[in-house]
This record gives sequence, C-alpha cells and structure tokens, in this order.
Amino acid sequence: SSSSSASSKKEKPAQLEVAYWTIRGLGAPARMMVMAAGVPLKATCYDVVPKSAESGGGWDLAHYHAARPGLRAENALANLPYVRDGDVFVTQSNAVFMYLGRRLGMLGDGSERDVAACEMLLCECKDLRDNFTRTAYGKGDERLPCKQLLDGQKTGSSLWKLDSWLRQKPQGQSKLFFVGGELSAPDFHIWEMCDQYSIMAAKHGLVSPLDDLPCLRAFYAHFKALPQNQKYFASPLSKFPLNQKMAKLGGSHIDHGTWVRGTEYDFHPDSGVSGAIY
Repeated sequence: SSSSSASSKKEKPAQLEVAYWTIRGLGAPARMMVMAAGVPLKATCYDVVPKSAESGGGWDLAHYHAARPGLRAENALANLPYVRDGDVFVTQSNAVFMYLGRRLGMLGDGSERDVAACEMLLCECKDLRDNFTRTAYGKGDERLPCKQLLDGQKTGSSLWKLDSWLRQKPQGQSKLFFVGGELSAPDFHIWEMCDQYSIMAAKHGLVSPLDDLPCLRAFYAHFKALPQNQKYFASPLSKFPLNQKMAKLGGSHIDHGTWVRGTEYDFHPDSGVSGAIY
C-alpha cells in the first residue's frame, strides 16, 4: 500500500554498504540508489590487477578472492554485488536492487502491481546488460558488431521495449519515470544501460539508439538532471570504467576504449575510494 511505502521511507537505514568491483557494471545502479535516497553509502570496491608478462599475463582477482571465504561463511551465495544492511546480507544483482527498493521506498507505491512492474523491468534490463557485455568484452573494439547490437535495439530488443513501456503508461502518469511518478529501482539500472549503449555508439561514431526512442531519450536526460542524483555524478564512483580491464570496450575510464597496460587508474584498493563513505 501507499502508506507502507511512505512509512518505509521514514525509517531509512543509518548506512548501507554496497560492494562491487572498481567498475560501474552492476554496482552503479545500487550505489546510485543509496546516494539518491540520501543514505550514507559505504562503497566497498574490489580491484582486478593485471599479472606481469613474466608470470604469463592474465588477471589477478586476489583482492576479492581473499575476502570471499569470510563472505561465504556469512552467506553461502555471496558474490558481487552484495549489500549489507546491519546484519542483513543480500547478494545477486536483482535481489540487491529489489532489497534496496523495499528499504528505500523505491518500488512505486508498494502495491503488488508496482512491485511486479519493478521486477519485470529489472529482468528486462538484465537482458539488456547481458547483450551489451557480451559484445563489449568480446568485440567491443570492432565497429560492425557494435553497430549490429545498437541497430537491433531500435526495432524490437530491450531498449525498444523500454521505450514502448513508457509510451504505454496511462494518461496522466509521468513518462519520465518507469513506475509511478518518482524514482524506482529499475530507473537506475535502465539509466546506466542507456548511458553505456550511448557511450558505445559515440566510441564508434555511430548514432545512439536513443535518437530513435524519444520517450527513453527524455527519461535519460531527465534522470541525469535530477537533484538527488547529483551527489553520485560528482563522486569518484561515477568515473569508474564501465567494464573490467580485459574488456574490448569500457575497460578504460579515460576514453571508454580498451585498457592499456601501465595506465593504472586511481581506483585501486589503496586509493581511498574503497570503503569510503559517500
């Protein structure tokens, strides 16, 4: 009910911990949600480090793997992202987004209809992300595979469906939010993926799929300008690379292209970003 949603907003947690890699990825929507709600965010960030050429190259995940046994002793499912709220430990990305939605009053009016809408939209957005990362990690440095992915989004894939969702909202309801007339959990992940698809287009000199999707384009611009999102966009967290260093697109935080060995970005475990309170 609306009253239960309203009451949950009054009882905000004193602090929430969101843990993820030193990239935007699935961590960005959760970090954004907490900051938009005005709740102090403890950002725990695990880094992936390149192994030396002498050791055969590859990638060292020891920073997270050292912590994982302790995390899995607490929750056998522990993975990244996870959120810690006092003695509550939640993992798996959509479970994290839905938990934060309940905790922060970001599931529409809290009705069964609105909660189901949030769940459906988050599942659709996960499909959108999976298609993006498959290309970004595999062939993100090649123009043609990226063009094929972007073109497909204009005519029937997830971005097209999300634009259609906004168009189908009942008359009188804001088309600048996906559920109701204020921020809800799916808005954050949908915005993040709109941004990543736009970055892919710009990187290859291609037209953004949002240019053909007017409702989604308006949502994208409106979300970025909302006052409650400015703290996140001004933070180091928003400057993280899109993807891990091994990705063919988004591995570099400077130009969103391929990460170049030796150009370490300043988000490693000793940078002060990990564990900081925002």
